[in-house]
Amino acid sequence: MTLTKKVGAILLLLTVGSLVGSAAFAIFFARTSVAGILFIASNTRESLLQELAVNVLNIRSGDESVRPHVQELIDTISRLSLAISEGGTETLAGRGISSPSLVNKVYEIAADPSVSPSAGWLQMSWILAEQLPSPPADVRESSREFLRVWEAARPDFQTIAESPRDAPAVAAVYSRINSESEKLNQESRKVSAAIGLQIVRQRRSTMELLIFTGALSILLFAMGLWFTRKYVFEPIQEIRTASLHVREGDYSYRIPVVSNDELSALSRTFNEMSSEINRHVETYRQLFENAAEFIFTTSLEGRFLSVNRAGETITGLPRSELLTMRLDEIVRAEDSEMVKLMRKQLLSGERDTAVAEVEFAVRNGQRVSMETSQRLIRENGRPVAFQGVSRDITERKKLEKQLGTSQKMDAIGRMAGGIAHDFGNVLTIITGYCALILASRSPGDSVYDDVRGIQRAAQRAGGLIRHLLGFSSGQVYRPRIISPKNELAEIINMLRRTIGEDIDLVTAIRQDLYPIRIDPGQLEQIVINLVLNARDSMPGGGIVEINATNVESSGEQLRLTVKDEGTGMSPETLARIFEPFFSTRDHGTGLGLSTVHSIVRQSEGTISVDSELGRGTTFTIMFPKATAAPSDLLEPLAAPVVQRGTETILLVEDEKGVRKLIRDMLRLYGYTVVEAEDQRQAIELCSRSDLKLDLLLTDVLMPNMSGPEMVREMMSIRPGMKIIYMSGHSPERFANTGLNPETDHFIQKPVMTEVLTSKIREVLGK
Repeated sequence: MTLTKKVGAILLLLTVGSLVGSAAFAIFFARTSVAGILFIASNTRESLLQELAVNVLNIRSGDESVRPHVQELIDTISRLSLAISEGGTETLAGRGISSPSLVNKVYEIAADPSVSPSAGWLQMSWILAEQLPSPPADVRESSREFLRVWEAARPDFQTIAESPRDAPAVAAVYSRINSESEKLNQESRKVSAAIGLQIVRQRRSTMELLIFTGALSILLFAMGLWFTRKYVFEPIQEIRTASLHVREGDYSYRIPVVSNDELSALSRTFNEMSSEINRHVETYRQLFENAAEFIFTTSLEGRFLSVNRAGETITGLPRSELLTMRLDEIVRAEDSEMVKLMRKQLLSGERDTAVAEVEFAVRNGQRVSMETSQRLIRENGRPVAFQGVSRDITERKKLEKQLGTSQKMDAIGRMAGGIAHDFGNVLTIITGYCALILASRSPGDSVYDDVRGIQRAAQRAGGLIRHLLGFSSGQVYRPRIISPKNELAEIINMLRRTIGEDIDLVTAIRQDLYPIRIDPGQLEQIVINLVLNARDSMPGGGIVEINATNVESSGEQLRLTVKDEGTGMSPETLARIFEPFFSTRDHGTGLGLSTVHSIVRQSEGTISVDSELGRGTTFTIMFPKATAAPSDLLEPLAAPVVQRGTETILLVEDEKGVRKLIRDMLRLYGYTVVEAEDQRQAIELCSRSDLKLDLLLTDVLMPNMSGPEMVREMMSIRPGMKIIYMSGHSPERFANTGLNPETDHFIQKPVMTEVLTSKIREVLGK
């Protein structure tokens, strides 16, 4: 018996089961169609009754236009009620149509969007009244009871439809109409319930038939399973077992052939295929088709012999095209010699494996960094081909570059912080000695004014320390409300001296600029970065415009623009200019514009850029106006106000010049100063019981032990001693020392005499 006949027998059994099930459903639909039509008719009548009640209320409210419709509803309800009780007029005359056709007509009326709901109910009612099938006995009995109640109430509805609403008889009708409507609705619901009961009975009968059909189907299914197992599954299972052997690398298993059907012919073909695969499997095992790396073999001349799918994905070339090319043809021109050198080293035996980093010039115009390794394939001791693996290292190279840039910036930042510290010590000495000289001179002395000039210059130089600390890593900015006019004037003066003679810096700064909330150092970063970018876009020189003005079109804001007439940018570059580490220049870090964008966002501002190739670039920054008054207005340098004292101060400073200056400064103003050049000497002095110490003035960062660490040891000896820290480093460098500049007493170098003496009096509370 062939497999076709076996399967045909199974399908025949299943077809019989399906036909029996279909017959059961057909019987169910036939037996429920009459009850369904009656149910539609009952629902239609209920809708007409509701519409009649609504129209009666409309007439009572004075709407005379609905009277004809009320008469039409009364006639329709009468005809439909009679049809539900006795059957439609055409059905009684023997010309009734089938229930499905009647349902189709009703559905067409209900689905027609051009027919209003009211007109639709009337049309369906007339069709049902003519073609409704004869109802069962219990439905007929309920319908006749409804008909009796309707005939009793109909005269009242007729009176409302025909008589004026102010007629004496109508008032009595309105008083009865509510109770009559309720009786009609109740009797109509009884009819619907009777019809529903018919449907439930028919459903129960049909379910019994379906249960029988289901049992028969289960029996037929069991027979089908037996046929399937005996004549189909067991032969296929043998083929599956052979396939598992092949999957595990065993090609020696053969399927037993015991008959001449189609599955036996398939088994013979499978056995032949296994023998053929066994001869070629060693070659194809070397190719890992699903590997993420580009795996390939090439001839001794470098032409591809085989490639995997990853090669197609990486290069963007189809396999058929790759197999016509050489490896040195898909790398960039600069790397082709490297590929040839790798082949030469392998053929000469200089290396067993050659590894090199090359760039693939892929089809979409991009370049992909690949780490390519190759080895020589030999057969019988003779070189026949190269086997290679290329791994995409584009992301790794990008991360390495970013890491290098980050490390370089970190190193430069640390160096800047160190320079700022040393610079602060130098300025402390300069400003300190200026203060000592001024203390011994009167304002009318000619030397006095010269020294005051030196002091002003040193104080302005102190601003450079802030810039260096802002550049160093870990700096935390402190926004405050400033007057941008003053800051911009200072920044522009600095840029004029540094930007270069080939750049013409044009400015238009409004005098009454809105105050904004930002750290002055960050504002300087914004302007400098944008101006330097503008300068780099004009290698032959040009004009850079800086404009600052107030705008009120979308709220009170300050608008700052930096415009150049340089090379401009393409739309692709514009989409990425604010990305970290993205740079259009080979020597750029890619951090300038990303830093500008971050600062603007932190200041609750917005930044936009307008640029075209060959037409220059304009950066526009909008800062919201600050509500409070600015706190950075430059006050004229007042004469030093120094507060004197008589207390004893322990001074700890490892820088000899700074220590000597602060000592002389404090002694000049009445203080007794005990010096310590390092922490151990300071602790020993603190341990002397004969030495009265009112305050400790110490540097923060010193060799071997920080100032806060030294203080922790001293507190066990003198727990009540007052402490003032000083340093030229940024406070954020003190994170590991335990010092908190927000709560501990701290002054920033360069130390000004009046600032130091004021802080001492503040800490001593006198």
